[in-house]
Amino acid sequence: MDKLPNSTLSGLDGLIENSQRESKQRIGLELELYIERDPEEKLKNSYPRSCAKCNCQFLSQRLVLKEPPDKVTDIARDLSIPRTTVNSHWNRKCEPMLQKIAEDLGYKQEQSL
Repeated sequence: MDKLPNSTLSGLDGLIENSQRESKQRIGLELELYIERDPEEKLKNSYPRSCAKCNCQFLSQRLVLKEPPDKVTDIARDLSIPRTTVNSHWNRKCEPMLQKIAEDLGYKQEQSL
């Protein structure tokens, strides 16, 4: 109870919000570590047939972890493949895989009460 700023509902809402923010930060750090290590090589082994270098680990590093993120056009140019290939692979394979990994790490989309 001593962590509660006061006994009002807004104080309780603030405590809940802080807890949720800390949880999201923890999961974000765990996801970042997962992307870097790719312990099961799920990310590294997911790539379009035309370019093994365009794997989900590589794209995640360039589009999620890098600040600011690279543009898909720049990545495609670096890999000498069409932008649509990079974009399609990211949208169809990589993003859903990262969402699943985040869920496995404990992230659930919060529904409003």
